[in-house]
This record gives sequence, structure tokens and C-alpha cells, in this order.
Amino acid sequence: MNASRPVARLAGRRPADQVTMRRSNLALVLRHLRDAGPRSRARVAVETGLNRGTVSSLVAELVDRGLVREGDVERGGSVGRPGQTVELDGRHIGGIGVEINVDYVTAIVLDLADTPVFEHRVALDVQALPPDAVLDAVTELAGQAIAACAERDVMPVGLTLAVPALVERDEGVVAFAPNLHWTGVKAVEGLHHRLGHPGFAIRVDNDANLAALGEFAMGSRAGTPHLVYLTGETGVGGGVMVDGSLLRGAEGFSGEIGHMPLNPGGDMCGCGRRGCWETMVGLAALLRMAAAPDDPVRDPSLDLERRLAMVRDRAEKGEARTLDALTLVGEALGLGASILVNVFNPRVLVLGGYFASLGSFLAEPMLAELRARVMAPDACEVVLSTLGFTAAARGGAHVALEAVLDDPTLVPLRPT
Repeated sequence: MNASRPVARLAGRRPADQVTMRRSNLALVLRHLRDAGPRSRARVAVETGLNRGTVSSLVAELVDRGLVREGDVERGGSVGRPGQTVELDGRHIGGIGVEINVDYVTAIVLDLADTPVFEHRVALDVQALPPDAVLDAVTELAGQAIAACAERDVMPVGLTLAVPALVERDEGVVAFAPNLHWTGVKAVEGLHHRLGHPGFAIRVDNDANLAALGEFAMGSRAGTPHLVYLTGETGVGGGVMVDGSLLRGAEGFSGEIGHMPLNPGGDMCGCGRRGCWETMVGLAALLRMAAAPDDPVRDPSLDLERRLAMVRDRAEKGEARTLDALTLVGEALGLGASILVNVFNPRVLVLGGYFASLGSFLAEPMLAELRARVMAPDACEVVLSTLGFTAAARGGAHVALEAVLDDPTLVPLRPT
């Protein structure tokens, strides 16, 4: 009897091992189809190292889960006879990204192919509201996103909240958000409670980090392994990709580049220190230099893109105060960016947020500073983000969808 116990325990472990291996192989095939594009089952087998029978079985299950669909006949392939291709589907799977910023909240839902299912932004003076009121507004917006998913037969698999803050991701806590005046806010717990504990994971992360992930996944220079992303909001942050991975730092607090002390005798920053870079190039700095306090471009209750359109219109008409402000911001932007380029040696520097919206006016003074200060100026390309003010929310939705790419069995089998 005693001799049989080890065998019994081994037999008890074997099904779990098989389940784990199959889950891993499902993820392998799904990611391969996402990254490599449509291909035949035979080609997937060769490229992943799995045998054809296993690939056929895995693909059949991914089809049954609505993650993969049949494509066209593969032609010109080098592996055997032309075969039916399979390709990424995931039209019925949604990742939700929500961003809180100083003067707006925004939400977007992406399917597994990064196609938008829902997108909406609401102007909100976040600084004037307590955290609970802001989370109430986020909940209302997230509820609209969830309702849109239900209307389109899309199953939400996760929600990621982007905040301009130091974030304790594992605890779901916004540790310190100087421009929002938040300290120790339990954002994930608050959203779980307000949304009635939905059947999907809720996460919180720094907005610049999520924006960098969004650019790396779906921006104009997607896939560039060495990339620096700069947010242009009231606050200024950065996300750094090194060898295709996000650089987070020892405590996960990297990217607070807006608080580099570039002008120690300068203006007071929202973080309580003087002369931070964002006091020179943040949106508040630009608007303060470009317009009087009662000017509508400084009214946080108005939609941000509408206000930026007003600034752009004035610049195009040659208004001196606006052009002078843009020149000063461009020069300061180049000063700080030169430090980042010298330190990280990125292939691409992406300007996001309002830096992208007004990039045609900021580029010349910024590039002049870069050329003067960067040791290898030709090694880095400066581009304007094509994701606009959705970069962080898109990155959040992308992170939410990663859970399915890691474990496709999170998506139930669809009825036949």
C-alpha cells in the first residue's frame, strides 16, 4: 500500500501539468498569430516548434473561444501544399483603458486586434474635486464602456486605470499624484466597489508608462525596441522602453522626468519643489505664458483639444505672445530631452499629448537644442505621437488584453 502512494500522488499531478502545458501552448500560438500575422497551421507548427497535430488541436480550441478565425488560402508558402490560414480574431474580447488627468477623464475599449470598440473623453476639473468624486466620474465613464461592450457582444477582460502619479501597482494605490493633489488613494479598491466587483481584473499604473506601452504596441514606430515617450500635459512624464521592455526602476517609480530640477531658481512645482522641468514645459506653463488668467484657453472646464485648437489658431495667425511662449517651451523641451537622449540613447523619441498637437511650432526650437546638446544627435529620430491624448488609455487597454494573451482559457468557449 505504501509503495503505491507516490504513484497516486504523481498521477494526481499529471492532469494539472497537462493543463498548464496546454494553456502555455495556447498562449504561444495566439501570440505568434498576433505578432506574425495570418499563416497556415503547418507554418505555425514549423515556426513554433510544435507538431502539426498539436497545432491543429490548439487552433481548434482558439477558434472555439473566438480568439482565432479561418483566413484565406496561403499562397507562396515554403511549407508543404497551400493551406487554409488562420488569423487573430478577438472581436468579442475587450480591454478597457481609463485615464485620469488634470482636466479630463477618458476611456477607450480595444479588441484583441487593437481596434477601438468605444472611446469617450469628458472635460473635468480634477484638481478641484476630492478623489472620491473623481472615482465616481471614472465609474460612470467605465460603466458607459461596459454598456457599449454589452451592446456589441464584447466581453471585457480587464480595466487599467492610468494616473499621472507614483503608483504602487501591486497594492492598487495611487501613492502620490502632485498635480491631482492625491496621496495614498486606494484607486483599485474604490473602482471594484463602485463597479459592483465586476468579473475582470482592475489595475492602476502610471500614465506615461502606459502611454509608452501604447506607442510600442500600436504607435507610428510600433516595435521600436529603444524608445522614449514624453507626455505633454499639465504634468510631464516619460516612459522608457529598453530592448522592448518597459524600464520601471527598483521600486517601479521611474519615469518622473518632469521633476528633473532644470531651473532651481524657477517657479514652484506642484510636487512642492522649485524649478522642475514641468514648470518650464508643462501645459500650465505654456498657457500661463501665452494667455491672461481669464482667457478661455486657461479654463479647465473646456475640452482640452478645443483649447489647444485656439492656441494653434493664434499661432498660425502670428500672435506674438503665443509664438513667444511656444518658442520658450520648445527650447526648454529640447534642453530636458537632450538629457534623456544622452542617458538612454533611444532610437526614437516620441512627443505625446499637447507636444504632438502643437509639434509644428515646438519642433524647430526643440531640435536646435537637441543638435547643440546631444552627443550623437543623428542617432535619435524625434516623432509626434499619432495616438494623441488616447496613448495612455490605449496602453491601459493593451495591458488589460495581455491577460488573455498570457492565458487564453480566460475566455470561455463560445456556444456552437
